[in-house]
Amino acid sequence: MDLAGMNIRKITDYFRAGCKEDYNRRIGVEIEHFVIKEDNTNATYEEIAELLEAVFGNEQCEYEQRSLLGCVTMEYAISLEPAAQLEISIFPRKTVQELEQIYEGFLKRMESYLGLRHMRLETCGYQPYAKAAELPLIPKRRYEYMDAYFKHTETMGIRMMRGSASTQVSIDYLNEQDFVKKFQLAQMLSPVLALLTENTAVIDGIPVKKHIPRTEIWNHVDKKRCGIVPGSMSEEFSFYTYAEYVYHVPLIFAKDHGIIMPTGEWSAAEYYRERLMTEEEIEHMLSMVFPDVRLKNYIEIRMADSLPKEEAFAYVSLIRDIFYGGNITKIRRYLGNPTEEDIAQAKENVISYGEDGMVYGRKAGEIFAYLQQFSQEPMQKLLEKRRHQNERDNQIDK
Repeated sequence: MDLAGMNIRKITDYFRAGCKEDYNRRIGVEIEHFVIKEDNTNATYEEIAELLEAVFGNEQCEYEQRSLLGCVTMEYAISLEPAAQLEISIFPRKTVQELEQIYEGFLKRMESYLGLRHMRLETCGYQPYAKAAELPLIPKRRYEYMDAYFKHTETMGIRMMRGSASTQVSIDYLNEQDFVKKFQLAQMLSPVLALLTENTAVIDGIPVKKHIPRTEIWNHVDKKRCGIVPGSMSEEFSFYTYAEYVYHVPLIFAKDHGIIMPTGEWSAAEYYRERLMTEEEIEHMLSMVFPDVRLKNYIEIRMADSLPKEEAFAYVSLIRDIFYGGNITKIRRYLGNPTEEDIAQAKENVISYGEDGMVYGRKAGEIFAYLQQFSQEPMQKLLEKRRHQNERDNQIDK
């Protein structure tokens, strides 16, 4: 019995079940925040847990061995990331306006409780005050195993887990062909979108001189599970290709009869070699890879820094206009046919030169101008933020 082939087909079927009708396509957003006290120190896990219990009540909070890890409402889920970054994941909606209204409601709900505790929420790509290595992990077994694993891969696991924060946007796909077009375009645009949403002033207290530092951090966490999905820019890319990729990446840990067990370098292919995976196990496996663009039963676009509300929803609107606006083929034709290596080189060029960095034969700034025709108002808001970013960079250079 070919259990490996059956498992890969089962993963592929999971992706296929995510196909949506055109009339039912939606968009979702996740925004991570730092919880900062009035003395500019990071709020502790215990302080944030107490805050969330006060805001949401025990009936909406979720626990692991009595430790609060998040909260769930009818409109969104709150989760605590490795060093107590607070993430809101708004369930997908048909319009950006609905998402923004829900986010505003969340901020209003939090406001008075934060004020009483002399805390605030900050949105930026990296912890603005503390050094990442000095921040403890929250009491969550998943993060304990990830932390131990990334200490033996490359150099940036600590900074990624404890120091970084992002804005992630999810979009639907209609069928497999639509998935491939959207996934590949999102990867092509990853250097440009990362630069457009750059919102990181310091790394461990040192002013940033290069561009898109969060991207550079992710480049040095674990090449097996981060960056560009292997084989994703080929004409043969498919649900099956992505399923094969994720099936052979080390799991780090797995749930076995409800118990979380470290798996080290074992992949799903090795760990589940004698049986079929459950849907819960498939979903866990999909959550343990962190490429720029990730597939679950939707496409997750992951390269933006955590952004303030106005810029965050301008970015969500831009993603909507690019991927739901009927211009995917036109934009892909403009960008050409970059390979995985071309995308990786474009990232390096943008890290070094910002808007003057070459992206597939054009400067990144030229691609901004091109995209503006598809999404004028959102691009204007984001470009205004870029202007302020450039002014800050010029001050640092002086």
